[in-house]
Amino acid sequence: MVARGLRAAKKNEDAIKVLAELETEYASIDDCDGYVCEEMAENLHELGQDEAAKPYFKKAWTALQNDTLMCEHHPEHRLERLHELGN
Repeated sequence: MVARGLRAAKKNEDAIKVLAELETEYASIDDCDGYVCEEMAENLHELGQDEAAKPYFKKAWTALQNDTLMCEHHPEHRLERLHELGN
């Protein structure tokens, strides 16, 4: 994901712009992508915007807690972290 690469390069503001565009596209079809929400949350969190990140962590956890790819291929603590930071 482009936004993940931007975050790794410490270009959080650029990543947030990309993610905001994706969020708008998903909203236009009344959908939410948990991975987009997770990445938005992580970027906001890295910028110290924890209150702004919180609803994105919550949306990510809600969307990904039953996601087969997430549950089978990622460490359990990743979901736990989303839940913790979203509440």
